Amino acid sequence: MASAYATIDDGIGWDWHGHVLTGRTGTWDAQGVRITSVHPDGPPNQLISISDEPVSTARYLEVVPLPGEGYRIYYEQVLSDESQELRTELIPVSS
Repeated sequence: MASAYATIDDGIGWDWHGHVLTGRTGTWDAQGVRITSVHPDGPPNQLISISDEPVSTARYLEVVPLPGEGYRIYYEQVLSDESQELRTELIPVSS
């Protein structure tokens, strides 16, 4: 499994950006990887690797910008008993 993405500016035509993440043989993500959210204010066409290990068990992330207040994030968190919990957090604007 690999992740690819497309963007849309006019609500009609998609701009295809192609594959941006793929699993790596012999590592924790060998079976595949997926993108759950793309933030438009992030670096264009750039993904930054911060570790060779998973940084979280959260999945299905959505980021909602809040005018003047930062962002509200929604995600599913896997708990220690392997059940899932839906969570939300307010991420304030950094000063």
